[in-house]
Amino acid sequence: MELLSPAGTPEALDAAIASGADAVYLGLKSFNARLRSANFAYSQFEAAVKVLHSQGRKVYVTVNTVFEERETDRMYQLLKYLASVGPDALIVQDYGVVEMARRCFPSLKLHASTQMNVASARGANFLSKHGVSRVVLARELSLDALKAIRGNTNAELEVFVHGALCVSVSGLCLFSSFLGGKSANRGMCTQACRRLYRTSDSPDEPSIDGKGSGNESGYFFSPRDLQLIDRVPLLSEAGINALKIEGRMKSAEYVGTVTRAYRLVIDACASGGDAVIADAVAEAEAILHGDYARRKTHYHFDKEGVVYPTRPG
Repeated sequence: MELLSPAGTPEALDAAIASGADAVYLGLKSFNARLRSANFAYSQFEAAVKVLHSQGRKVYVTVNTVFEERETDRMYQLLKYLASVGPDALIVQDYGVVEMARRCFPSLKLHASTQMNVASARGANFLSKHGVSRVVLARELSLDALKAIRGNTNAELEVFVHGALCVSVSGLCLFSSFLGGKSANRGMCTQACRRLYRTSDSPDEPSIDGKGSGNESGYFFSPRDLQLIDRVPLLSEAGINALKIEGRMKSAEYVGTVTRAYRLVIDACASGGDAVIADAVAEAEAILHGDYARRKTHYHFDKEGVVYPTRPG
């Protein structure tokens, strides 16, 4: 399995590679879903591609926001530039980007972002027919669902295993847009779900960030962080091609710590032996105690049956 780590900054990229990442994903200064992170200047990106390729590592570029008709030329110019540099793949959300890249720059390899919300083999196969080689599956899937998808598609499958979860479905969130006019699907999420809220008896009283005279305060919309370190052996057995760590807005220290933990378990799975894997998982869990993030969850992974999507009847 490939271990894919976030690189929101050059320092985080260095930490990911030093800790054993097979690949990193990063964004430039436009058309990426983490515009609030430092991201990479063109010169930094070009240097990163050259250095990582010399080490046998991969670089994926996030072009994972929707774009508007008025931005068509800008998108074309970006794809033209990326084709000239030669990253290993683009992570995309917008079908327009898929079509433009496939038609105009066929050398660009495409990965479907989790924001495409693919939760079935039919979805993966549809995208595969339209030039997408890898699908980053929706995060709301159980192990049973992942196995069912794997059994019915030849597309590469990538799964998030660690990091922040969106309060909405696979990041398709309008909370930030509703509250402050900043669209998450345009890279401008203000993380409204992470704020402190206060309940109020009166709908006319303000209730955001502790203001007003509400009765109770709390982080009502803030999910726990995903952590599947002890489920990596199951993902390996299920035939998942790549494990992805969330965190392009996290520090280099965080990226290095989490990458090192997952590298340990992935290598143990490759070498075989239940005792070796159990020891590696225990050591990795100890490493992750120092990641200084929110409390952890397995989310839907352990649910029985194919739990998502559901349909009445």
